[in-house]
Amino acid sequence: MKKAIQEKQELKRQQQQSASKIQKQAYKRILKLPVNPNVFLQQKPKFSNMTLVVNNTGGSTNGTASATKEGTSSTDQQGYVSVQSSGGKSFYNINVYQQEAEKLKAKILLKKKQVQEQKRLEKIRNQIPKFRTMSDNCDRIKINGDKYAVTENGRALVPIRMFQLTNPIECIWNGNKYQRNSQGVFKLSTPVRRKR
Repeated sequence: MKKAIQEKQELKRQQQQSASKIQKQAYKRILKLPVNPNVFLQQKPKFSNMTLVVNNTGGSTNGTASATKEGTSSTDQQGYVSVQSSGGKSFYNINVYQQEAEKLKAKILLKKKQVQEQKRLEKIRNQIPKFRTMSDNCDRIKINGDKYAVTENGRALVPIRMFQLTNPIECIWNGNKYQRNSQGVFKLSTPVRRKR
């Protein structure tokens, strides 16, 4: 029994010694690190702004061109734009760069419009159950295959099912002209005079 206790104590001493060695080695590694703590923070690229570089091929401007705020040239000379990329600095022909920048702007604008349209449709989808419960006691009609509830004494036609987006934004019902707003509700725009 005493022998088993001695073996356990010896094993415990060895574990403590190995743990203290590991701690000492880690402490030495920490001491070898640079003093500046910002070394490990990600630094901004030094050349983040785009600049214009023009060929020095003579010409009327002697290799200079006026640059706008965006870093593009106001002359039609052959020039290059330096752009900071993930692989380092890259040089692009100014004409190619402007074409690509216009394409990128158009792509971004299209994406924004798509996102706005999706948000609008999601908002309409979320409002339809509210419209349905709000107009429980109202008459129901069908316009171009879509179901609507007649509310506000006929001044508004509220959708109670998701409507087709390809349907026209104007309709005539019961002798009145209605126009669809952004929420999908047909509002009375102008009453149409009935022929007698």
